Amino acid sequence: MAVTAIKQGFFRRSIQKQIDYKCLRDKQCLVIRLNRNRCQYCRFRKCLDVGMSKDSVRYGRVPKRSREKSEADPPARVINQFTADNEKTEPRQQASMYDIITTISDAYLYHCAYTEAKTRGLVRKPAFFNMSEQQQSNALDGSNADVQKIVLWQQFAHLLCPSVQQVVEFAKKIPGFQELPQDDKLLCIKLGFFEVWLVQASRLISPQDSTITFTDGTTISRQQMEIMFDRDFVNQVFNFVHCFNDLQLSDAEIGLYSAVVLVTAEREGIYDVKSLSHLQDQMISALRYKLGAAQNPNSAVELAAPQHPRAFRGGVRHSQQAGGRGWREVDDFYLEEILNHPTCWHERFQCSSI
Repeated sequence: MAVTAIKQGFFRRSIQKQIDYKCLRDKQCLVIRLNRNRCQYCRFRKCLDVGMSKDSVRYGRVPKRSREKSEADPPARVINQFTADNEKTEPRQQASMYDIITTISDAYLYHCAYTEAKTRGLVRKPAFFNMSEQQQSNALDGSNADVQKIVLWQQFAHLLCPSVQQVVEFAKKIPGFQELPQDDKLLCIKLGFFEVWLVQASRLISPQDSTITFTDGTTISRQQMEIMFDRDFVNQVFNFVHCFNDLQLSDAEIGLYSAVVLVTAEREGIYDVKSLSHLQDQMISALRYKLGAAQNPNSAVELAAPQHPRAFRGGVRHSQQAGGRGWREVDDFYLEEILNHPTCWHERFQCSSI
């Protein structure tokens, strides 16, 4: 970050006037020259991070002799040179990274129902899946376990349904995603939906309690998941969530991580692998930039990277198992309708009719 984005005058005025700034986001705003006035709290904190000292700020007029001596001090010359160099060399890439970070962060906060603010105070309620008369009649012709599995799966799909449109709307806001071939966009969403949902819903999945909670508070148990899916798949889900939650990522960071997961080029059937790989590289760079990986090689993104293959394997397993049960919500026709007609999708297509 360039010192030009901070300005020594701003730091001096903040100290002299004893201004108490507040951050309206997560106290991790990106501070560059283009947006330095957006969050004064983070701007002031960056001043401290680059070594500016409160003790060096004078509250009155400075005598000429003291001022001349101060100007000759090596630390002052270093700061002035650092400022000049950065004003000349501030890369355009920094502004590009900022645009990606803010765009995806805003898209995540707007379209995802699992943000910290939206899930705060959520009242959890156990799921009760009642069989209809038709389902009860079918139970007489088959095993009760099979009928229970079908009922659980239908209700699980119904609970996931709102997230389908949310993931699609989020994907459309990823810079560069709309320029991909239509078939590649559909594959990214269809095969990546469960992975993205798992990442975004992780704060409501408790490996300790062995429960998964949806945005309406409905909670299903690990035992119910094992009825719908095989035990190995359920173990993958909870193991991934356990590792992912340990990273303690912010909403903005989860949004960026979701974008990285969604635009994975290693999916069967992808046509323009080169463009998708380039897009994912941009998302990874933005995530690293947000976490400050360039200054801290041991940052969370380095720890998060190995978790993605786990989510990827889980997503493939989910798609395979869901395909056999008529997972209509993520069929190409329905996804294409959401991509082209997002506002009326939930009214035109009822997710409960699987």
